[in-house]
Amino acid sequence: MPDNLERVVVLETKVEALEELNKEILANLQLINGQLTKYHGFIGGVAFIISGVGVLWTFGRDYFSRHWN
Repeated sequence: MPDNLERVVVLETKVEALEELNKEILANLQLINGQLTKYHGFIGGVAFIISGVGVLWTFGRDYFSRHWN
């Protein structure tokens, strides 16, 4: 019987260690999620500006070449 009690104590210790590790992993994931969300809008804005410049270049190239020559 004492052998079973020792096994239970060992298992409880391992479960507690895993719970602490799980808390650390979740905290790191929340930090990463916050950082990604923070820069998500900035990257979207830069992509929007780049695509706008590309469209302006595509359509404006012919216009400017006709009117400036």
